[in-house]
Amino acid sequence: MTDLFISQPDFLVTFVVFVLSITLHEAAHAWATTRFGDTDAKESGRLTLNPIAHFEATGIITFLLLGFGWGKPVPTSGNLSKLDTVKVALIGPVTHLVLAFFFGILTAVNILLINRGIYTFTAYSWIFSLGFSLNITLMCVNLIPLPPLDASHILEMLLPKEKAQTFFRFAPYALLALLLFQVVTGNLFLLTPFFTFVYTVGNSLLHGILALFSIGF
Repeated sequence: MTDLFISQPDFLVTFVVFVLSITLHEAAHAWATTRFGDTDAKESGRLTLNPIAHFEATGIITFLLLGFGWGKPVPTSGNLSKLDTVKVALIGPVTHLVLAFFFGILTAVNILLINRGIYTFTAYSWIFSLGFSLNITLMCVNLIPLPPLDASHILEMLLPKEKAQTFFRFAPYALLALLLFQVVTGNLFLLTPFFTFVYTVGNSLLHGILALFSIGF
């Protein structure tokens, strides 16, 4: 989560990386739905890399005030097959995985250049590692099967229709309650297993990337 008491330049960089990541996430959903024959996203102007098309005020304000936010859901006609719906849902986390790998490569290259004395500017390392950790976190968040997160659409396809309707009637309140609990109390013990999972995934991937460049970690 973003700390509002960090320096303004640091917060600005965090905000820019967040907007970039969510924009690519939502654009990937729009591309996927269009690819599978659903033109609602394209007709709604979502098949674009313009961040303005993928955000609403609430998601931005929440990020600025509380350190977490979201993009505007991509519209669909609801006529996709179950398999295509699962593919569309998965492309969100996959997008963040690709971005994390990209930022991880940049981190490794930057460290390599510093270690070889080519230059000593370390700010890029912080920016690239931020992009890496943020996208690992966003990937893992979207694997939580609670609406409106991406994995919830996969669960919807797996559950019988009646059970899916019941689940989706009450599940959004669970996610809201969890977020409110964290904001109000500042206590993360309910999320500790999740953050442990995020750390393990991120650490393993970064180890692998750095190993490709023969960089110790």
